[in-house]
Amino acid sequence: METIEQEAKRDCFDYDGFWKDLIKRFWRELLRRCLPALYADADLSKEPRFLDTELRDTLFTPGAEEHNAAKFVDQLIEIPLKNGASHLVLLHIEIQGPGGEDISFRMVSYCCLIFSHYRREPVALAILTSPRPNEKIGVYESSRYGTSLVYCYNRFELYAQDDEELLRGDNPLDLVFYAAKKAALCKDEEQQKFRYLLQLTRLLAEKGWSAEDRRDILLFIERIINLRSRELHQQYMTELTEMKGEGNMAYVSFIEEYFRGMGKAEGKAEGKTEGARQALMDTAKRMLDKGMSSQDILEYTHLSFDDLKALQNG
Repeated sequence: METIEQEAKRDCFDYDGFWKDLIKRFWRELLRRCLPALYADADLSKEPRFLDTELRDTLFTPGAEEHNAAKFVDQLIEIPLKNGASHLVLLHIEIQGPGGEDISFRMVSYCCLIFSHYRREPVALAILTSPRPNEKIGVYESSRYGTSLVYCYNRFELYAQDDEELLRGDNPLDLVFYAAKKAALCKDEEQQKFRYLLQLTRLLAEKGWSAEDRRDILLFIERIINLRSRELHQQYMTELTEMKGEGNMAYVSFIEEYFRGMGKAEGKAEGKTEGARQALMDTAKRMLDKGMSSQDILEYTHLSFDDLKALQNG
């Protein structure tokens, strides 16, 4: 039986960790979707540098209540280019909608701070998950006594994307964007979240992407949809078994193992067989290999910290 603290922790979705993990795993797909000109010039054979620590040290934060992971996520990434140079990319992801400081003012402030610190102008992209009807998005303009400033930045308005285009697209990230859009609309509607999860699981079977990409995309989709109903979880497991029987989903075995591992973890207090524990360890190892955070792995598998540390050191 969950304590109140455990239930609250389970229901508090880690948006910050979700978006950062997603971007680190699919940064190429993000550039292709949102910054196609930079994607064309980027050296995709090399890994970028994620400057999270440097960004936190550089940005001025008015107060702890303003820099809240439930409101926005910021990342600074150094993207290598084919000509041997590199570009700084500032990613700003607005999570909660119309609250907080004006986005365009925040974006120009960040640009100035980054330029002052690095002497380089960042390529800026704001990903908006909810509309902000009282703001002018994409540009900051100021004019006072003959001094004018116009600052334009890229934006991707998730809420405004066409559902059919996201579902038909050849970019794996589009399906995660679709899931994030729907999850925001049906946050407390478990039955509807179950339908979206099932819809996207089936759709992934039809995509010509690698089994690894499809598997990881489904893991991110499951995280953002955040299905909490145990009854619907069991129903999803039944659907997975049927899909596996159809013979057209090479990656279902892993997903099935992953979800069954989550279910087995719920019975930890009654004891687990060595086989069940090994299945959880195998699942946790795959999650580590895919770059998922330690917090998420411990939450999903209910393994001990020592178990996870042993996997990391192994």
